[in-house]
Amino acid sequence: MNVIATGFAMSMLAATSGYAAEHRTQIQHATGATDVQYRGSVDIQHKQSGAVAPGGAPSSLRCSWKANVTVERDARHASGTRMARSFATPYVMQGSRPGWCTANRDRIAQEVAQRTADIKRYLMAAAEDDHPVLTAEIDRLHGSAEAG
Repeated sequence: MNVIATGFAMSMLAATSGYAAEHRTQIQHATGATDVQYRGSVDIQHKQSGAVAPGGAPSSLRCSWKANVTVERDARHASGTRMARSFATPYVMQGSRPGWCTANRDRIAQEVAQRTADIKRYLMAAAEDDHPVLTAEIDRLHGSAEAG
């Protein structure tokens, strides 16, 4: 039986890799110190493309994947105030493998897990980018004791 699936494309399917990174820091503010914990979890999206070819012909099936990191921020000000925020960043890494996505999910997850140093660097950069946002929240909630 010759079955040819031409232009076969599935919609994006999300699968969490199970990998999480953590970064802790402290923000100094005129109203008191704020202990901050950032947790990043990786989400991988798979997209199937290509076609199954009849016997003897090469298949063009490919599984393209992109991984993003969702960052959860939990900040506790010296006053006891808690400031939480969640933000996602699209596609901190990506790749592609020949064949079906269902057959490649474990390998892709392993590849992402092997790049933990990249994910940790990304999480630290996201935390740094969040510092002005957090400082503005502290200013709004506790007032800025700094003049000019």
